[in-house]
Formats: sequence, structure tokens, C-alpha cells
Amino acid sequence: MHNTDSRDNDVTCPPEGPRIPRRRKAAYATCIVAAILALPEVACRLAGVRPSLQNADFTIRWALDADRYPLWLGEGPQYNSDGVRDREHAVDKPEGIARIHFLGDSVTMGFKLDRSNSFPFGFERYLDQLGARAEVFSVAVAGWSTRQQVAAYRQICRKYAPDQVLLCVCLNDITEIESLSAGPPPRLIAWLMRYSAFVSAVVDAEGRQLRAVQRLVRDPEAPEWAARLETFFSMVRELEQETQADGCELVLVLLPFRFQLDPAAPEPEIQRRIAAFCATRRVPCLDVLPALRRAEDEAFVDDSHLSFFGARAVAEKLAQWASADCSRCGFESRRSTDLKVPTP
Repeated sequence: MHNTDSRDNDVTCPPEGPRIPRRRKAAYATCIVAAILALPEVACRLAGVRPSLQNADFTIRWALDADRYPLWLGEGPQYNSDGVRDREHAVDKPEGIARIHFLGDSVTMGFKLDRSNSFPFGFERYLDQLGARAEVFSVAVAGWSTRQQVAAYRQICRKYAPDQVLLCVCLNDITEIESLSAGPPPRLIAWLMRYSAFVSAVVDAEGRQLRAVQRLVRDPEAPEWAARLETFFSMVRELEQETQADGCELVLVLLPFRFQLDPAAPEPEIQRRIAAFCATRRVPCLDVLPALRRAEDEAFVDDSHLSFFGARAVAEKLAQWASADCSRCGFESRRSTDLKVPTP
């Protein structure tokens, strides 16, 4: 019989250490994953990338207009009950006062400026200086294109009985006119776009917008713009017919992008094409590009938004037009057009 020493079969194991609870393991794993995900965000912020809406002072509430297209409005400290960046106005029209409405987007509402320094209210101060009895409305929200502006005329402007409606056209209104027919983005995506530099960098909405506008300026006759331009022109015709039926006059104001101030920039053929369209409709069209060229590098704070000086230059250009050609701007008598810089 073969004898086996039991000690030969003994395996010596190290003593077991304290077990880590599952919850703590899950917490450790979560921290590691969060740190990995945070690295691109930190890198983007160190590189100077900022969330798209970091400086926005408003939140957005969504609604649908009568044609079931999305119309979003603002809510915040400088927004009125109509959802636009303006003071409150009485619905009843004061006797002898002309009402002038600006329809626009973030450029018109004065993104990155105090509300009082946006060009509609600079224009109002110039009108006061010239002796006009006028009340200016700024009906503008960031991100609107012509489709939302037509809807805003119906839902907001009309009840105030405007005498003059100025449709402020940025060139990205044309390049994005179809994409802005979609409804609100999912809440998570909207939150990430507002607060995440990394998501903003990946989406690159501002870069894509700029490149599209540059292509439009270089070649407005390119096939990619045909349908969008026709949609834009049809909306202008629609708004013109509605304003005429309501007894007020429509005027277009063409707002450029900063790259168009460069001496080497392409000729502003797209502005000329819009002006030619307006001429066939007998709709006044004001191109403020020459006025902004005089302000040079100080006219913009980024690719499309006006600085304090740019907004003042636009307001002065509009005041010169109003004093010479506007019959519905509340003038009882004409004064000198030697304008002085108004104070907010």
C-alpha cells in the first residue's frame, strides 16, 4: 500500500484581503468612465472652444405656428410676454404714433449686446432725435429664419397694427431655410449643445454655417441654392402680400457676414440678386454692407454678429433712409439729417 503524506497535497494560499463592495466598485468604474469622457471636454475648453450658446441669456420655448411649422420664442430677463427681446408694448395703438416692427434673428436682437444697444433701438433713438413720433418693436429671436419671421408677423406683429415692417435678412437665413423647418431637437442634444464644448466642436454648427454662406456669396447661381432661394423669395412675396393687406409697408434690410468686409472678398452678388428681386416687387431694399465697411474691423464681434459700433452704423444707415424716404416713420416735419450719436 502506497503511503501519501497529506502535507504534500496542502496548497498554501495567501490570506484573503477585505472584499470591495459592489457599490464601491460601480462608483470607481463610474469615476473612471467620467474622467475618460471629460478629457475631450477639458481639451476643447483649453483650446478655446466654447459651447454654442454659452453667452445666451435666454431659454427657448417651442410652439407650432398655424401651418404647423416650429416657432420658438425666448424667455429671460430681457424678454417680454411675446417671447421676444423687447420691452412690453400696449396692444392699443397710441394716436399719432407710427409703429415700426423689425423682424430678424440673433443679429437683429443684439446677441452679445445689451438690448438697448441693438440696432432697432439705436434706430429708435435716432428717430427721436429727428423728431419722428414712432414706436419701435424688435421681434427677433436667435435662430429664426424667414419662415419663423413670417409666422412671427402673423402671431405677434399683426395685433399691434404696425405701419412699417423691416425684414432683416442674414445670408444664413437662405442657406438654412429648409433645415429650420424641423421641430425641436431632443432635450439631451439641446442640453449638450448648450453646455458642452466638445459636442459643439464635433457638430461645428458655426463653422458649417460660415462655409455655406461663403459658398452662397461666391456662387449664388449654384444648383444647391436654387430651391432655397426660391423658397426665400416665395416667403418674401407672402409677407409682402400680408403686410399690404394689413395696410403697412414691407422693407428688406440686408445684413452681411464679416468676411464680406475683406477687400479680397467676392463681389456681393447675392445682395444684388435680392435687391433686384425687391425692385421687381417695388419693395424697398436697404443693403448695410457699405455702412459696415466704413466701421471696418470694429463692426463685428464674430462671423455674423454686430458689435456695438456695427449696430450703431446700421442704426445710422436706417435713420438716414427714414429721414429721406420713409413716409410711415412718424415724421410730422423733416429735420436735418446731420445725426449725432444717441445715448442709450
